[in-house]
Amino acid sequence: MQKKSPHTYRSFWVEHTLNPKTIAKSFSSAACTYDKWARPHSHIAQKLLSILPESANTILELGCGTGILTELLCTKYPAAHITAIDIAPKMIEQCKKRCQHKNLSVEVASAEEFLLDQANLIVSSSSFHWFYDKQAVARNIRRSLAPKGQFALAMSVKGFLQELHTIYESITGEPLLHLWDELECEAIFSALDLPMKKTIFESFQMEEIDPWNVLRSIKSTGTAPKGLSRSLSPREIKELVRTYSCRYKNKNGVAVTYNTFYGITEEL
Repeated sequence: MQKKSPHTYRSFWVEHTLNPKTIAKSFSSAACTYDKWARPHSHIAQKLLSILPESANTILELGCGTGILTELLCTKYPAAHITAIDIAPKMIEQCKKRCQHKNLSVEVASAEEFLLDQANLIVSSSSFHWFYDKQAVARNIRRSLAPKGQFALAMSVKGFLQELHTIYESITGEPLLHLWDELECEAIFSALDLPMKKTIFESFQMEEIDPWNVLRSIKSTGTAPKGLSRSLSPREIKELVRTYSCRYKNKNGVAVTYNTFYGITEEL
């Protein structure tokens, strides 16, 4: 598909129309509450860690957030030089508080523009789907990797928050968020010249006590930036909560589904 304008198109590379400043503002506003609601993100980071190589000397993390994966990387690679970046300044503040690794550098920077020469490993957990220009990010990954370096990521794919997506679309007639499916991920990363050596698709469920907590978790992690989708009216929100409670209730509350793609490239 052809570009229409810088911030109003959906293309092979872009699934949302938000300015990066909007993304940064949303995640910064949630920096102090993020970790309380980040159980799925912690699970995803742990799973991503399990497919990473045993050793790496120089590591770049894209979209580090509050440092959930960063902390794991510091433990797994104690002698490595690690650089973690994020576009949300308040998230960077939280990451610095969380991670005290002597060889760690944490910076406010965009994945589309930041370069780190000769990285053995570049990683991204629960953030790649938020990057505005994924083609530019891919170019930077290629330019930053050392010979035989690898790129690994975990990202949300179609079916992530499926319950909420289904009800939202039934109310509005519009999708809540455009996400790739796992097959598209493999194809797109190959097209980006980042062919995957190993991929894993995981669908797991967690529970919240009620639909209101599902909505709170989204707001409190910054994952509902203004303009991402049409806001619901109070009447529509009540309908969403009522439908969610009836359709997805279980003995402990309500179900929340998280579909995630994990991949690591060949040595590039």
